[in-house]
Amino acid sequence: MEFTEFAGYRVIRRLGAGGMGQVFLVEHPRLPRQDALKLLDAGVSRISPPDSGARPTCSRS
Repeated sequence: MEFTEFAGYRVIRRLGAGGMGQVFLVEHPRLPRQDALKLLDAGVSRISPPDSGARPTCSRS
């Protein structure tokens, strides 16, 4: 998948990929910082059943 913008962020480059998705280095046009954006593959981004142990997380470095 090739794109230059996602959710208002400019995609600078792909940092890596693994079993769950891809991670990109992105930059917001009005904020003076770079962030990492992880896009989950379609198979893992579905809502998990309650007993799966999965929980939403968010972190900032």
